Amino acid sequence: MVKGAPYYYFNNVYYRSYSTGYIVVSESVVTPNLVYAPIAAGNQPLSGETITINIPNANGSYTPVMLVKRNNGYVGPQGEYYPGNPTIGQLKALYGK
Repeated sequence: MVKGAPYYYFNNVYYRSYSTGYIVVSESVVTPNLVYAPIAAGNQPLSGETITINIPNANGSYTPVMLVKRNNGYVGPQGEYYPGNPTIGQLKALYGK
């Protein structure tokens, strides 16, 4: 469990539930360097400066991920907080397909 959310570990790989089964997540997602910040009702991020990062998918498409600036970091769509700038790898672990 990380911040109340279940993650799974098998054969040295971390996973989490996803609408179509499970997805692989990077180890940094389940380690303490990420803290979770609240999001407003309706899964809309709290107000603040936003940026959108296009995360590359295996099929050549991209998934847009909107991040909200908070202090010296960013809050992602699932409420996760990244101190500083998140890496493509961190975002791909949660939002890549």
